[in-house]
Amino acid sequence: MLYTKLEPLTFKPLFYPNLLFAICLLLSVQALFKRKALTVGIPGSIFIVLVWMLAVFLPEPATVENNATIADEVIPPPMEREAAADLELLALTGEFVDIPAGAFLMGCARADRDCDGDELPAHRVSIKGFRTGKTEITVGQFRRFAEATGYRTDSERERDCVTVRPDGKWAEQSGRHWQNPGFAQTDRHPVVCVSWKDAKTYVRWLSKQGLGRFRLPSESEWEYAASAGESSRYSFGDSEGMLCGYGNVSDSTAGRRFPNWMVGSCNDGALYTAPVGRYRPNGFGLYDAHGNVWEWTEDCYHSRYTGARSDQSPWLAGGCARRVLRDGSWADEPRLARSSNRLSGPPGSRNDVVGFRLVRDP
Repeated sequence: MLYTKLEPLTFKPLFYPNLLFAICLLLSVQALFKRKALTVGIPGSIFIVLVWMLAVFLPEPATVENNATIADEVIPPPMEREAAADLELLALTGEFVDIPAGAFLMGCARADRDCDGDELPAHRVSIKGFRTGKTEITVGQFRRFAEATGYRTDSERERDCVTVRPDGKWAEQSGRHWQNPGFAQTDRHPVVCVSWKDAKTYVRWLSKQGLGRFRLPSESEWEYAASAGESSRYSFGDSEGMLCGYGNVSDSTAGRRFPNWMVGSCNDGALYTAPVGRYRPNGFGLYDAHGNVWEWTEDCYHSRYTGARSDQSPWLAGGCARRVLRDGSWADEPRLARSSNRLSGPPGSRNDVVGFRLVRDP
């Protein structure tokens, strides 16, 4: 139901009712003096007086400009609601990119000298189209979730995270967590020191906000999207020399700070994490598909691909003591940022090189 706002009651005498009243009054007086039709003059005068009073004392009608409805004031139009939802989604997840349907050979080609046993045997996987985040979840996006829910991560509850020490070695360090990983980050950097359980909590909460259904990618979805469907070591080819243009890995910058690290010969300009989207995207439009931070997936870890699924569903058989991580990180040598490389960790583990990325379902 629509309600109209009216102006306050005002008394605004009108010219024409006054003139009409005066003429009628004169006619009535004239009739009295001539002793004619008193019943006409007096009732007529009374009638005119009533008309005049109605015209003068009724409130002025609301103009078009003054009309407003509760619907206009409280409920935004559909397009505005959609725009507000899009902005809220962008603030919580960043942009998404459509990954086309296709098929690819998942795993490592035996000819690759850096191939590890858990990347074998290579097997064909069919992929239906899906949507994944262009970037990894950032500190700022995770902060909105934490502030909205009061959630405390595993690192905050247990007061530690595995982080790099000044000597370049990793150890559990007290007081380290996603807000204090031991190096400077802005809201545009990927969130780290989050466990698989933390990532799943974020996903479940986000899916209840009326913005869509979200989840972690399966391992096969992750490799297909990161490789952009290519069979080369990296999404852009086999050259490690080009890697620093596409991602943040252990490079010459890291080598100067940590001489005991295995590093690449290129320079990506970042010692620790880099802001998401800083480097070139792959062929599907994903940023940081090689390096920056390892990303949690939904799958349970298996030491070999024997019996692996041929579709994009997560492989959950055989127990889930460890979950799969993909991507490589700012602290890893270039070979570990290959599209087929794998890592695993307990669901509750957290590290300053680990974050996550989302998939959005229809």
